[in-house]
This record gives sequence, C-alpha cells and structure tokens, in this order.
Amino acid sequence: MTWFLNNYLGSYLENVDTHQLSVSLLQGEVDLENVPLRKDALRFIEPCVEVKSGVVGHIKLTIPVSRLRSEPWILLLENVSVVLTPQKFKDYDEESDDQVQVETKLHALDGIESEWRASHETADSSYYPAYSSWLNYGESYIDTIIENLQLHIRNVHVRYEDDISVPGQISAAGFTLKSLVAQTCDGTWSPRFVHRDPAQGEMEAFKIVELVDMSAYLDINTSPWDIKEEFNNTDKSREYILEPVSAAATLKRHCLPKPLNSRKQARLVGNLELNSISLQLSNSQYQKCIGCGRSLQMLKRARKLWRWRPNLSVSENPRRWWRFAITCTLDSIHKQREKQTLSSVMSAARDNVAYVEAFMHHLEFPEALPDNLKVIKDYQDTWRSYDELKALREIAVVRLKRKLGEATPKQVSSPMQPEGGATTPVEGGEGGEGGPSVLQHWFPGWYGQTVDSSDKVAEKLEIIKDNSEGTHGRSHKDNSEGTLGRSHKEDSEGPRGKSHKDVIFSHLAVNLQEATLRLLNTSVGDKHLSGDPSTLLECSFREVKLEHESRPRTG
Repeated sequence: MTWFLNNYLGSYLENVDTHQLSVSLLQGEVDLENVPLRKDALRFIEPCVEVKSGVVGHIKLTIPVSRLRSEPWILLLENVSVVLTPQKFKDYDEESDDQVQVETKLHALDGIESEWRASHETADSSYYPAYSSWLNYGESYIDTIIENLQLHIRNVHVRYEDDISVPGQISAAGFTLKSLVAQTCDGTWSPRFVHRDPAQGEMEAFKIVELVDMSAYLDINTSPWDIKEEFNNTDKSREYILEPVSAAATLKRHCLPKPLNSRKQARLVGNLELNSISLQLSNSQYQKCIGCGRSLQMLKRARKLWRWRPNLSVSENPRRWWRFAITCTLDSIHKQREKQTLSSVMSAARDNVAYVEAFMHHLEFPEALPDNLKVIKDYQDTWRSYDELKALREIAVVRLKRKLGEATPKQVSSPMQPEGGATTPVEGGEGGEGGPSVLQHWFPGWYGQTVDSSDKVAEKLEIIKDNSEGTHGRSHKDNSEGTLGRSHKEDSEGPRGKSHKDVIFSHLAVNLQEATLRLLNTSVGDKHLSGDPSTLLECSFREVKLEHESRPRTG
C-alpha cells in the first residue's frame, strides 16, 4: 500500500512517511494525516505556478474487505489547504523544466502507440491466452468498485497569492468548499451499492452529488496567508465574488460502449438544483483580474528565457545582462537561419528517416529494439517538437501497416483524435481482428470502445427499443427529422464506415430558484476606508430554468 501511494500519489504529495500510514487488514482502512503537497505538484498543469505551502489534513480510504461485492469503497479527503504563488526565478530549475516538457510531450504522443497496441495485440500475443479469463473477471470486478466508489470531500481552501502584478502589494484569489459528497444510487435515486448486469439490459449508472457552501473571493491589498494559523479562521472578512452556495445534482450515464445512435437517448443526463446564487464584482476586482492575467502571461514568456538569465542584478554585472538581452533576441533568428541551410535540411531528412525506422521497429518488436535505434528514438523524442514527432509517428504507423499488408487509407489518422493533437485509441477492429490489451480490458472506457458478449446483447436491446419507439405514431414531421438525422449521421461517419460519436452526448437541465448579480464602483482601498462601495448595476432573477444539449455529430 505504501508503494502504491508513493507511486500514484507521489506526483502531488511528498514522500509518505510509513510511520503516518496505518493499515488495518481486518477493517480495511488506510489513514494518512497531515500530508504535505509537493512544491511542483502543478508542474504538468501550469509550470509557472507553484505550491507555496499545502497540506492534506486527512486522507482515509475505507475498503470493505469481507464485503467487496456488496459495500462500496469510501474515499475521504478532509482539511485540504493550498497556497499557490507565481514561480520565482530563484526557484527555477532548468533540468526539471526540460524534463516536464519532455514528459508532457510524450504523454500527448502516447495515443498513437496505444491505438496500435489496442488493434494488434491479438490472441496470439505471448500473454493474452494465459490471462484472458482473469482479465475478464478483473475488468468486471474493478468496474463495479469504481462505479460504486463514494467520495467525501470536506473543508477545502485553495488560494492564489499574486505579488508580481503590483510590486509591494499582495492580492489573493481563493476558492473554498465546505463539503462535497458523490454517491452511487439506483434508478429511484436512493444511495446504495449497485451491481449492473449488461446482459439483462442494465446499461444505466446513476450518481447523486451534494455540494455545500462553495464560494470564491478576490481580496485586494491583503497579507500573506499562514495555513497553520488561519485555516480554521472563518471570521475573517472576504471580498466575495461568489458568496457561499449549495447545490444538488443528479447524473445518469448510459454505459453502452458503442456510440448511441438514438435521437432520444443521451449519453449523459444531468439535473442541477440551485437555491440561490449571489455574484458581485467591483471595478477594482475586475482591474486586478486583468492585471493578474497579464502578469501570468508575461511570466510564461519570461520563463522561456530564464535558462540564459544571469543570477546577478543589473547593477552588479550590466555586461552579462546586455549579453542576456542579445542572446534572447538572436536565439530565434539563429535557429530560423539554420533551418534554411542545405546541410540542415539534409540532416533533418536523415533524422526523419532514422526516427521513422526506429519507431516502426518499436511498434513491431517493442521488447527487442536495437540499442542504436533506441538511442535515435530517445534523442529525437527529447529534442524534437511535438508537431514533428506526431507527424513522423503517423508516417511510421502507415508504413508499418503497408509492410504488414494492412489497408492504410482508412487508418491514417484516428477518427477520435481530440483537440491539441493527442490521439485517442479507437476500436481495435471487428470480426475477430484482435484481442484487446491489458489496460483496455481493465479500463475499457479509457482505451477505446470494446464490446464483449453481454454488451452486444445490451446493444441489441437498445436497437430493438429504439426501433419500437420509432414505429408507433410516427408523423410526417418525425420522418423528415429522421431523414435529417440519417444525413447528419452519414456526414459524420468515420473512415470505418460508421459514426464514432453519440447522436446526443449530454443533456443538462439547471433549475435556479434565485440569483443576484451586482456590479460595484470602488477604487482600491475605498471599501476599507469609507463604508460600502456604490452600486452600478443590480439584477435579480427568479425561477430560472436552463437546458443544454450537446450533439457532437451536428456541431
């Protein structure tokens, strides 16, 4: 258990002290207290923001060891407090920053290789026959545990302190949460342990979420926050943008692995109930938001040049600062000119050929990659850009498919490729084309769409149900809508000859009892010196109902 926590939570938490970890095998409880957050916990999300101080007061995982098939796992997070600040030059580590960039780039490129593995790890693979039976069992077992996992979060405070937009002044934006509970329930929205049987047509999962006292604030010209002294201080005044609000939500998810072709069935159906919302924003808060956003944007640009920045001040060594300015200006110019020379073009062409060969060999024989090809692949993975590597990997996949005698036009690019270039694995063929991979067995929703026998039965039941609904009382208008729906479906069909998206992905309904929006007029410090600010605009809303439907095929 300690190994699991260190390896999977180690990206966000400091090394877990084994003396803080108490595991009771009889009760099935894992307890951690006062676990500090790593300073670089957000390095893969936003490298220019770091954790000044942070701690998770209590982490508790309750596992019903003797009743795993009848009681849910419960995860409890309590007293989470985090203070974020812009990264300072003194804390910049060039090697660590380069490593983060490489890991982020390779993680985004993993989809191309994952798609290949998902479609080519056949029943003839070395490990697949031996493990196929318990993999099927493990998939069902883990799916049941994850689906019934209960999440309890209490007393969360995340605060960002800005000390760079206005030197000598600290402004803070914060988010607080008193309680958040997410539970699995049955079709009547009663919380309970649920075990679905897809073979019986039970394809819907239900969740209920309860939110208590969520708020957001923006304090101008404040003081630094001490977690130990002020975590439990609820009397301190805040300049709220969103005053504490509570809500309840229900979520119904259709679990059919295949895309839903019904015009009446959404993949996700959500209903959000809100009693009251109070929003207010002053002109000084608005100006502070703009200034903070600009300072972060400038910080992102400056971080790219920190590798050449002198450690001394300008007055101590002005010559080095002049060299720094010249280097920052000429670096991009030199790189652009180098790319335009004949020798550089020929070298890049040779590197392209070598990388395509290395990646083809890596896909075909992942455990027998020669050392020389491994050196070529690792070196170019490190120093080449994401766009270049993505293009070369796709070329390698196409050439390897031609080498193996597979049809390539319909699989040059993944039909499920998301924005940002990361390729998402797709379905690994039909009619016995190949068996799914290990990860695809355990987490089918993450690695494409695979359907076992029970899912195929459920899919047939859905088709019969949809057809029966559509054949009774259909008018001319329904027929015209059906024609339009089929045309949209044909237009959005992927290279495999079928659509890879749901007709209706989500349907969200929001019921708001009361809402207030206020725009205030004040300058920095006026509120603290002379009473309340003046009101520029105030709007009130009652009995507001909103509905939103997402249709990926029609945009």
